[in-house]
Amino acid sequence: MSWKRKIAVDIDTERKEEIIVSTPPDQDSNPIDDMAALCEGICTLIHIAHSQGIKKDYISLKDCINHLEKGFADASYKTYVKDNE
Repeated sequence: MSWKRKIAVDIDTERKEEIIVSTPPDQDSNPIDDMAALCEGICTLIHIAHSQGIKKDYISLKDCINHLEKGFADASYKTYVKDNE
């Protein structure tokens, strides 16, 4: 990776504001770079789950894409990616 990005994602499904995304104050605000960093993190988690035999990588990828598509189609859509199938 040729760029450096710091991003923190705090998820608490029992809190009113379920998801809080933050970056250091000295880092420029760039949502595109933040999305790229999050995608790298998701890819890493998919590879870890696959290598540990938790869930096949192609199934995790399909589930993530489905989740994103439904989220864009309906802003009120809330669900969680399914466990291993």
